[in-house]
Order: sequence, then C-alpha cells, then structure tokens
Amino acid sequence: EYSELLKAVSFLGACSEITQLWSEGSRHELALSFAGLCLKQGIDAQLLVNIIQRICKKTGDQEAQDRMNCVRTSVSKGSTPLILRTSERAQGRKRSALHHPFVV
Repeated sequence: EYSELLKAVSFLGACSEITQLWSEGSRHELALSFAGLCLKQGIDAQLLVNIIQRICKKTGDQEAQDRMNCVRTSVSKGSTPLILRTSERAQGRKRSALHHPFVV
C-alpha cells in the first residue's frame, strides 16, 4: 500500500540523515531524539536497536553502549515521545535532524 511505502521511504531517508549528522558532541542527543521519534511512529524497538548499532559501526562511534541505553530510556518512557531538537550543533547545519518526519 502507498502509505506503507511512503513511511518506509521516509524512514530510510531519516536513517541516512541521522547517519550523516552522527558526530561527536551530538550523538547522544541524536540517539535519544531519533529513538523517541521512531518509537512514536511505531518502529519496532529491536529494529531501532539494529539501526543504531549499524550507525555506530559505520561512523566509528566507540560509545555504542550509551546509544543502546538511549533506546532503552526511550522505550521505558512509553508513549511520552522525546522532542526532536534541532541539530544546529551537528556539523554546523541549520535544519532539523529529521527534516521530513515519517509520514503515515
């Protein structure tokens, strides 16, 4: 169905954007925000863990355990989503970490 395809493509784009912004000084905040948004949109927690682990591996993030703790924190908050903050500190970009949130 079109709406599911649109959601999947938006999610892929968000993962790509997050990976590009994943830099020292912003990774913890990005992990919390991305996890909160994904969970709010119904993304499976295990899929989220797998994605964040791959982002950590691809970017050489040596603090992957902290990022997994961010996912656990977001899961434990349940339906209280974390607010996605802007990523102006991330590589000097002046746009949100997820310029186009998931569309359903």
